[in-house]
Amino acid sequence: MGIIVNSKLRKSSAQEKRALKLRLVTSYAGACARGNSLLYLPRTLRERIYTSTLTDTESKSPRFQDIEVPDIADITLPESCDVDSVFRNEITELLLENSTITITSDAAIYNLRVFLNNVDNGNGFNLVRSLSFSTLGVFVKGPFTANATSLVKKMKSLERVTIMVDLRDVFFFQSIKKEVVAELDIELFTGWFDIEGLLSAKALTTIVLTLQPYLALCKRIYELAGGKGEAGVEEGLSEFWGLKRWIEEKAAERGRIVEVCCPDSETVLGA
Repeated sequence: MGIIVNSKLRKSSAQEKRALKLRLVTSYAGACARGNSLLYLPRTLRERIYTSTLTDTESKSPRFQDIEVPDIADITLPESCDVDSVFRNEITELLLENSTITITSDAAIYNLRVFLNNVDNGNGFNLVRSLSFSTLGVFVKGPFTANATSLVKKMKSLERVTIMVDLRDVFFFQSIKKEVVAELDIELFTGWFDIEGLLSAKALTTIVLTLQPYLALCKRIYELAGGKGEAGVEEGLSEFWGLKRWIEEKAAERGRIVEVCCPDSETVLGA
């Protein structure tokens, strides 16, 4: 006796192909049929292989520890991403979770957003754990939310943010008295730059403050020491001239503990 199949229940060839693509590879033959025999390995083993290919054989250090996002060009990814779509997706996810993504401009933020939207159906934002901003320009307030703020709000796993500050872009309160270290004009600084917006990243635990190097940086730091010499330099740097305390207080107001790391004189001055 034959079996009658209702035509309404019959899958089209396109649907069958789509279902086939979603089917998990459970055999070596199946992996070979997909064109990549490594797909038969468990994901954890494949990640160990990826990690090995992304590590410098001589220095044993990660080759893609820092990824700088260009303004308009494609983000540089390892050659192993070209093997197939599965490798590309899995390696990209591994990089986003373990690399620091460096932002240099507003255009770079737009480029990164497009890139992350195409990772794991938009889940790329939730994979990023470390960001570095090499300019304060992306924090500038305006009629709309600062681009840096809108970016970090979408990153649920973001734990660490590094900000490079150019002392030529900020103002200080400088006392006419000696032995008094200058302090950052916090009201003016935070009125112009939306640093508090970083705290909208719920998983954020660390903010690292660094200084943009330039020819007269050392001279400027000693000027801010207010005649206290080396002690004044260390005092100013360790508190980032008042910004560290302000960020920690704002975090506390939200019931959060955020560690703020500042540069030391040895790193900045090469002492």
